[in-house]
Amino acid sequence: MKNEKMKQSERYSHIGMHSKSNKVYARQYKEAFDILFEANNPVDTIALPMLYLMRHYLELTLKNYIEYYNTFSDSSAMKSALKSDHNLDKLVKGFQEHWLSVVKKHSLTIDGKKKLSRLKQLIESISKIDSVSTDFRYSHDKEGEKNFSHFKIIDISSLKKNVEEIASIFEELHYVFYSEIGCHLEIEKEMYDKEYLK
Repeated sequence: MKNEKMKQSERYSHIGMHSKSNKVYARQYKEAFDILFEANNPVDTIALPMLYLMRHYLELTLKNYIEYYNTFSDSSAMKSALKSDHNLDKLVKGFQEHWLSVVKKHSLTIDGKKKLSRLKQLIESISKIDSVSTDFRYSHDKEGEKNFSHFKIIDISSLKKNVEEIASIFEELHYVFYSEIGCHLEIEKEMYDKEYLK
């Protein structure tokens, strides 16, 4: 049995060490979503924060990859609106543009168009539920209208499957990029930055 000091220490977060990028934030939002999904609580007592965590994971993941690929692509998609735009449809479109630009510019062996199409389809299905990241956070919109009709039902199990598929697509695409050329490009960029941005 754990002693009191050890129990207390587990309640402290080294948040400064574990909040260095949107990738880390996204991972933690997904972890929290997964934990709530597996919880024994009645789903209607935790659905809203669970769905918000899931949606925010997708938003941060898209933003993280757009920011990363922007360094190596010829696309300027979402560059000026990345921090302020919360629209998943726009973000997935921006991600697609950067990915296709990276494939063309660096001659990757796959273009991933089928995977991109599936990714877009999955994210758009989630975006229809909450397009700009407000419906899972507030009960009513700015005009005082209820965000969800009384009879609205969401199949969270299906959403969970979709999120896992989305995560898998992101990982597969990034694995191809990184293993073929990404690690070399990162080294080149680091050398360039040290040389020219002194």
